[in-house]
Amino acid sequence: MNIRKLDNLYDIDEIKNMIAADADLRKAFEKAIESGSEGIYISCEANEITGFFMLKRFTALQAKIYVYVNEKHRYKGIGTELLRFFDKLISKSSYENVTCEFTQDTGVARFFEKNGYNTYCHIIEMERNNTLVTLDERSEELVEDTSIVIRNYRDSDYLGWHTVSDIAFYLLRESLGMAPSYYNQLSKSERERLSGDSSNRYVMEVKGVIVAIGVIYANKIHLLGVRPDLQRQGYGRLMVSFMINKIIKVNHPKKVLIGVLFGNPAKYLYEQLGFLEVSCLSTYIKCYKPDSRHKAPEGYHTENEILEELKNYGMLRNERAAYLNTLI
Repeated sequence: MNIRKLDNLYDIDEIKNMIAADADLRKAFEKAIESGSEGIYISCEANEITGFFMLKRFTALQAKIYVYVNEKHRYKGIGTELLRFFDKLISKSSYENVTCEFTQDTGVARFFEKNGYNTYCHIIEMERNNTLVTLDERSEELVEDTSIVIRNYRDSDYLGWHTVSDIAFYLLRESLGMAPSYYNQLSKSERERLSGDSSNRYVMEVKGVIVAIGVIYANKIHLLGVRPDLQRQGYGRLMVSFMINKIIKVNHPKKVLIGVLFGNPAKYLYEQLGFLEVSCLSTYIKCYKPDSRHKAPEGYHTENEILEELKNYGMLRNERAAYLNTLI
């Protein structure tokens, strides 16, 4: 078996035909081609493409992998050989961990487990119809009593965004017993990535303070978070209601989609707003530099410490210096 880099001139059409029945993979493949196809390698036997893997950069330290073996060539060890080749490439890179996603399938799960991947999380995929959300009495009172503004993300929001996204989701993962635990430090590369995607990102401000965040791509809510010390006050319902209506008014979809971590109590809120469970997506992870990965916000060891700091200062003071470093 030969593994080589994708040849844009000869290989693309053959791979598209190979994955024609997998709409999500085909879409990811086409996006990778548009970006230059630097992370696509194929396996060949007798001049026939038997499979390929694709690497998608998420951050400077994290990446996502797609592995596909042609159906008639499965159970011959081709997928394992592709992953071994991939391991050699990653070991020379700056990536700390790599993830892969697939709908629940015990065979696929066993394949990744045998190759050093561990269960990271399970995402429940939900959908609702395209009717606008009418605010309930509590949400209306919240809007009337509070100076709430929902707007697009700005570069100056970076620290506030990070406080909601990374700290809130770190605490959520801890509460759900997800392993391995990790925490994304503030970084210049992340700040640049968020700024470049500002049109899809939204923040909710209350008296100038960011209390909730969200991300919309097409007809799907990809991220929704509320600052940990301000949860269960109605901000989450108000934010997701805004995002549902925004999607419907701008994109006019047949369905609105959202994903929620298995075990996350926010699922109950989404059900109240009309979402129904349709599938479950599993994410597996492999850590290549586990000793360099932050497992918790630096200087804080318990949830109570973090919540008290947020309550008193609106941020973790130890994050302030790291935030200033992103300005350099």
